[in-house]
Amino acid sequence: MSEYKTLEYEKLDNCQPFLLDVYFLLSRRSSNSQYSYTSMEELYSSVTSKLVFQRTLASGCAFISADYRCLIPATTTDIVDDLKDVFKFVSSTTFEGDDYTFQLDGGRVGVSGSSAGGLCAYLATIHCSPRPKVLVSIYGQGGDFFTKHHLSIKKGGLNFIDMNIPELSLLTSGCALGC
Repeated sequence: MSEYKTLEYEKLDNCQPFLLDVYFLLSRRSSNSQYSYTSMEELYSSVTSKLVFQRTLASGCAFISADYRCLIPATTTDIVDDLKDVFKFVSSTTFEGDDYTFQLDGGRVGVSGSSAGGLCAYLATIHCSPRPKVLVSIYGQGGDFFTKHHLSIKKGGLNFIDMNIPELSLLTSGCALGC
């Protein structure tokens, strides 16, 4: 049986809370104990992540699922900032329960994600500290971002969730992932 805690790791514009869930096994717990957990951070949940979740807990590791901003209207820079905040919070926080405390071992962190979460997992391994030791990408976005497709200005705009973004370019999107 696993237990979890939902914690706020950041506030966006001093109002919108960004939360993360930390799951861990009850069987490792004993009265007044302190533990150090290896952790797997899941970025973007999917059906396939259920297997990652179950195997992570079965191996005695903690499992973390965190909120972060998504591309459009946010930029990749915004997402990297969110990921850095997650890693900083997780590596410096002691999690307390009624009769136990535990801290995640920053030297034993893995990241996983599917689709856009796979891209976030790649970005976390490049930009975050402590640097993840494991990367699991399931159909993760990525590849050669320096192709003409990614670097060219997108004429004619983009309709996205009832928003019309008139033109996307490296300058307006803040990154090479403009579309």
